[in-house]
Amino acid sequence: MSSPASSRPIRLLHLSDIHFSKGRSWDADPILRHLAKQISDDVAAGLVPDLVVCTGDLAFSGQQHEYKLAKSWLESQLWPALMPDSAPALDRDRLLLVPGNHDVDRKRVDAVAEMVQTGLLAGGDQQRIAAVLGDASQRETLLKRHAAYLGFYTAWLDTEQTLPWWQRMLAINNQRLHVAGLDSAWMSCGNSDRNQLLLGSWQLKQTVDVAEAEGADWTIALLHHPWDYLAEFDAREAQRDCRLHRDLILRGHLHDPDVQRTLFPDPDYNCLEIAAGCVYEHASYPNAFQWIELHAKPRRVRVLHRIWLRGKWQPDRNQPGADQNGAVEIRL
Repeated sequence: MSSPASSRPIRLLHLSDIHFSKGRSWDADPILRHLAKQISDDVAAGLVPDLVVCTGDLAFSGQQHEYKLAKSWLESQLWPALMPDSAPALDRDRLLLVPGNHDVDRKRVDAVAEMVQTGLLAGGDQQRIAAVLGDASQRETLLKRHAAYLGFYTAWLDTEQTLPWWQRMLAINNQRLHVAGLDSAWMSCGNSDRNQLLLGSWQLKQTVDVAEAEGADWTIALLHHPWDYLAEFDAREAQRDCRLHRDLILRGHLHDPDVQRTLFPDPDYNCLEIAAGCVYEHASYPNAFQWIELHAKPRRVRVLHRIWLRGKWQPDRNQPGADQNGAVEIRL
């Protein structure tokens, strides 16, 4: 008989595209206040999270003052809502972040960075990309755009974060979860990013296809952009590696919640891709977030969709296959 701990799912609160901005706070603040209240109500009803995942665009323009707004909301509103009143606060290292295009400070993308990016895209050579990303002095030219983002994450964790990609093994409810945090925005610099971005096989070999993930009960990759934002030569390899080595891929960017199960003749490549939707675009927009539950026996994923509609957060029953609580269940 399994223990009570092992029978509990691993539960993720999946947020994306919050877009903290001083100029838009008058419109965003009520939605985010009600979001924290909705999460508190969900927690009181039993949806206690093990992890909070943000798949990009925490800020609006990658500015330090925007991350101060994010920190204030996280500390004063979201984090107190995550656990029942009698329980200790969720550890800060349970906030898992990856950057999006709005976490880029475009002013830090100089002429040298633009020339390097143009050369990498034109060359289509993963060895050359690896040479740049693998050398601290060369990649610094490209990663300056993430300075405020990395400063925020460093302060939040109280541990130096020098790179926007990472990988971690977590033990939760007698299960082992390996998470790969990917940066799909290290080439982002404008409004025409589609087909112009790179992950790079080097980054994937540091995060997704790693020995540390062996033996994990669940493997997850987090990134911001959908695949068609990557250059074609990079997208093919990135999709293949992520689908081969990950059970789930979580992303944001398109502001449209979605759940897609990809099946292949070789089941090793089967994968579930989940897009969070947008927490805040504007008050009249159908903003969204998700709860994601990973159940071990039988092995399945349950996604509970929430939507901002007519001035309040509520279950999104319009998602394909959703029940009255906005829940969709997928067997793996």
